[in-house]
Formats: sequence, structure tokens, C-alpha cells
Amino acid sequence: MGRCTHGWLNDVVADSALIIELPWAEPVAGPWRHVHDPVSHRGIPAHVTILHPFRSPDVIDQGVRTTLAGLAAAVDGWRSALVEVSTFPDAVWLRPEPDDGFHRLAASVFAAFPDCPPYGGRFDGFRPHLTLGQSSEPGVVEALRDEIASDLAAVLPIAGPVVGLSLFVSADDRHWTRDTVFPFS
Repeated sequence: MGRCTHGWLNDVVADSALIIELPWAEPVAGPWRHVHDPVSHRGIPAHVTILHPFRSPDVIDQGVRTTLAGLAAAVDGWRSALVEVSTFPDAVWLRPEPDDGFHRLAASVFAAFPDCPPYGGRFDGFRPHLTLGQSSEPGVVEALRDEIASDLAAVLPIAGPVVGLSLFVSADDRHWTRDTVFPFS
């Protein structure tokens, strides 16, 4: 078992995350993320988070990588569409559809790494999403949702392939890099 960390949500030095990159969403999501999501400035591309926090990079060994490669290889790639602007209390996000592939992959990752609860156990359940903006200030999320929904009404849904599970790592929580992409079958 390895120590799970709590990076971009908290202030921890070394961290990692398992995400599904959605490069085809960047033209639509990128401008909003650039202004309203600080994670975008740290090297994290448009994505759906599968597991964060994950292991500290210093304990991600070949055994962990082999497990991740096997989990990804057991998944058939699929096409997904970002269909709707939605909110959490502190975030505006895009909902992917279908989302069953995200759920199946997350369930297998959670089962393989039970010592790493999603979001450090802060939230119940798993809801696939692409975050566009974050705020803890009252009323900001609702206003941002309305602005984004109006702006994106003519372009949603947008769709593209879902092809692999990416491991991103950070040594300082300010700069994240793609370490490995584990392709789906």
C-alpha cells in the first residue's frame, strides 16, 4: 500500500492523479478553464478525473504501473459527448454522456487502490465531469453557469474519443506533468 496525497485540492508538495484527457474538448473548455479554473494553469489539460488524490510519485513503482496498464487494457475505448453545463456547490462543469465507461473504469481503479478514496473521501460517489470553473464565493457559481451555458448553447454537444488513462504527477503542486498514458484496448 502507498500513501495517498491531497494535491491540487490542498497544499501538499508531491502528488499524482489519474485522469482521462479530453483534448477534443480543449477548444471549448480551455478558454473558460483558463479564466476560472486554476488547475488549468498547472499543466492539467481538459479532463475527467478518475482518481485524485492518488499515490505520492515516490511510491508509484512498476507494480502500480502494471496494475494501471492492466486496468486500462481491460477497457474498450469509446466516444463520449459533453452535453450539458451543470454545477456543484463550488464548481461549474460539463457532463459527459454516455458516462458508463467512466464509471466502470473508476470502479475498477477504486477496487484496485482502496487506500486512495476519491477526493480524499470528501464527497460521496463518483460523478464524471469536466470542470470549467471553481469558486467558493456565494452566487459566483450560479452566475458563471448561466454565462457558460449561454455561451456554449450553440456548440454543445461536442464529442470525441476516450482512449486512455493518464497518470499526472507533481513534485510541487504548482506544475503537473503527464507521466504515463495507459491506452484502452
